[in-house]
Amino acid sequence: MSLTQMILHQFNTIYGLIIRPESTQYLEEELGDIVRKNNLQRNNVSNLIEEIANAYVKQNGQVDFVELEKLQEVFKALQFSQKKNLKDTETLMPEKVDRDKFLHVIDAFDMPRWKFSNEKKGFIRHDKPKVISVFSSKAPIYSERLDLIYQRLKRRSGYMKRLTGSSKFENKLSSLKDLRGREGEEFTIFGLLTFSEGKYQLEDKDWQIWLDLSECEIREFYTEGNFILAKGRYVEVRKFKVLSIEHPPLEDPDDTRKELGYLDFLGIPYSLEDEEVIKKYEKEWKNTFLVIISDLWLDQSKTLAKLRTMFKVYHDENLIPFVFVLIGNFLSEPFVNVEVHSAKYRAAFDSLGSLIAEFPSIARYSHFVFVPGYSDFCLNGRFPQRHIPNVYTSRLKSKVPKAVFTSNPCR
Repeated sequence: MSLTQMILHQFNTIYGLIIRPESTQYLEEELGDIVRKNNLQRNNVSNLIEEIANAYVKQNGQVDFVELEKLQEVFKALQFSQKKNLKDTETLMPEKVDRDKFLHVIDAFDMPRWKFSNEKKGFIRHDKPKVISVFSSKAPIYSERLDLIYQRLKRRSGYMKRLTGSSKFENKLSSLKDLRGREGEEFTIFGLLTFSEGKYQLEDKDWQIWLDLSECEIREFYTEGNFILAKGRYVEVRKFKVLSIEHPPLEDPDDTRKELGYLDFLGIPYSLEDEEVIKKYEKEWKNTFLVIISDLWLDQSKTLAKLRTMFKVYHDENLIPFVFVLIGNFLSEPFVNVEVHSAKYRAAFDSLGSLIAEFPSIARYSHFVFVPGYSDFCLNGRFPQRHIPNVYTSRLKSKVPKAVFTSNPCR
């Protein structure tokens, strides 16, 4: 998002103000100088624009247009305090940081679960999902997914329009039931793509309509179960002629944090200060890299031989990977019998632990993240898979202090 887009997003979309071109140009010039002089990161710039828009509304009330003279007064009043804050931030920037404190491996079973509530117009905390659920829990998956994506789309300026004679905005996306009786009009609609009776159709919570794709140029991959945006014309009862189709656009992480920064989606502490530290020092951490290997069959001698060669190269060249992500399956045959395969499983991880210990710098400084494969042993036997039990990995952990066994999937 460019500086101009950030200004328009804050003033137009968030605060409902119409900012004239001369006011936009003034802010671009002033903020551009501040960004260059202080090397501001994206979050700082967005926060600064929001502070200016908020101060303008507080000083002038909820007016329709942003006047240049009043905007200059607000900006000059904020300028001094903003420079002071920037100076304080630079003073507090640590000289040395430990990379390890910024690495988090998040197990799927430890992540907080949030659900968007249309009734409360926000996210509510949900109980953690059960590994084995009742059959009736399948249907709400699509309904919750629709609500989750729809609330994100409603925040995007491309899907908002200003109400005539008002400072408020409304959503341009039409629900399917709103199409009834409006044949011949063009709409942008959103819903779940399904296939029934040899035809594609779009569904939301209230209605469903058939899609005529004969004139639609499809440039991406779509399948049943996708939530899509379709632009076209409502031609007759329950029939929509699609002219273009697209996946819902992604939202910039900075915009998500601005709207929902108070929510802990991952279950780990997050602060803008830590992010600024990472951005500053990641250019200095030039030799920080990850190694990802999958289908690591530890019961095969040639696998261990190849690993030894790889470890030796890294060790001899003094290029120590920050993280090794090792993904199963960890045996060449499925783990189907506890009595038969337990000994092989334990021996496989013991051998890997001994191999890593042969290279002290790797064993000491590298993180090892183990993600089970589909055929690996896990406590629940289905996705999401729990981590590999400690009974098989305790000896490896004693030799590799930064080894983490996590779920599949994980973050």
